[in-house]
Amino acid sequence: MKLSIKIIFFVFICFVLSCKKTIKKNNLIRDKYKVIIGSKEDTIYKSNSDILHIVFETEFDKDLLNVNFNGESIEYFLTTDGSTGYADYIDLGKLSSFKKIEFRINKGKSIKIDNVKTNLIKVIYLKDSIVEISFSNNPKAYK
Repeated sequence: MKLSIKIIFFVFICFVLSCKKTIKKNNLIRDKYKVIIGSKEDTIYKSNSDILHIVFETEFDKDLLNVNFNGESIEYFLTTDGSTGYADYIDLGKLSSFKKIEFRINKGKSIKIDNVKTNLIKVIYLKDSIVEISFSNNPKAYK
């Protein structure tokens, strides 16, 4: 009898712990982060290139990224390479025909970028707190 009570108690504890993990996982969705957007002008590097990339780096850890640009919608999970700080990049096509990009991390608030005048958009994510966006004409550092 004591053994069956212990087994029932053990199964109950396992069930409660699994529910707690599910609740915690769902709370990670809808991240709240402050967005910092730097100057869209690059006064250091000059470029005649007509290509645009967006690079995602820093603390991504199986985070859901939803990206909308040029009428396309992409959704996938990102993880940062700990040795480089690099997570992913997207080729956004020609800078001259670029309209806007909109993305969100873990279904948090939407971040919209338009009127870009540089070849590189860099997105730095500091887990659950800050998304910092900077602009540059020096994409060669990522090749």
